[in-house]
Amino acid sequence: MHATATVYDVLGRRGAVLHDGPLGAGMHVLASDAAQVPPGVYVVRAVANTAAGPVVRTARLTIAR
Repeated sequence: MHATATVYDVLGRRGAVLHDGPLGAGMHVLASDAAQVPPGVYVVRAVANTAAGPVVRTARLTIAR
């Protein structure tokens, strides 16, 4: 299945794309280096296109230094 995971700031602007491509079924861990990202609150949106239709999950990400 094709999946994307994208980070957005609180104004809805797209930041980093953590993944865009095929993924197998099951749980996955996506990592990114946040050293160059300003502190703040972000939203990570993951979309997987399955045979039953798209599955969307969101999570809040807080970067503090």
